[in-house]
Amino acid sequence: MAAAVVNNFFSTEAEKLLIIATNQIVSEINFTKPMKTNIRTVRHSFAGAVCAGAVLLLAVTINAQAQYTYTTIAVPGATWTRAFGIDGNNIVGDSSAGGFLYNGSSYTTLSVPGAPNGISGNNIVGAYGGGNVYQGFLYNGSSYTTLSVPGSYNTAACGIDGNNIVGYCAMGGLGEPGFVYNGSSYTTFRVPGAVDTYAEGISGNNIVGWYKFASVSGPLTL
Repeated sequence: MAAAVVNNFFSTEAEKLLIIATNQIVSEINFTKPMKTNIRTVRHSFAGAVCAGAVLLLAVTINAQAQYTYTTIAVPGATWTRAFGIDGNNIVGDSSAGGFLYNGSSYTTLSVPGAPNGISGNNIVGAYGGGNVYQGFLYNGSSYTTLSVPGSYNTAACGIDGNNIVGYCAMGGLGEPGFVYNGSSYTTFRVPGAVDTYAEGISGNNIVGWYKFASVSGPLTL
């Protein structure tokens, strides 16, 4: 009866092997004797069942496709909306109507004439300006602070984690290095051999972004 059920219900040899091996384990265990005297008897059968199960699980894992739920974010009255940063339920970005903060249910317009790029807790960073001149900003929920790397003429703040802010700046003939701002001082850096380095995000001690040689660009991970 067990073999008939296996053949009718399970489709693959791995599935059949798993059930047959399991049935064999049950049939070989004598429950009227102490369990410790029967463990050696079923060890090989149990190992076979475990192996078959691992193969079956692997096959299911390989064939399974991840399922995602997509939600459209659209600032009311805007013709376009771009989301750049997220922390918990809070999302920041810009739109044709200006920068915004979305908390999952409502949108708040940010008055800086630029793009919010990153958020951590109550702090939002981004860049504002026009044409080829721009500066970074930090918004703490009530006031704005300008971020400007010393010696640069452009600064863009892109990511924030706690007190640390990352981004990039323009140094004239020295290209565009990345920077880290810890709340009191700026540190610039660039990928060895790269002309420009763009730090886009930070988490703990890790920074991600991208870099550019004279004619080739690539990803950045620090």
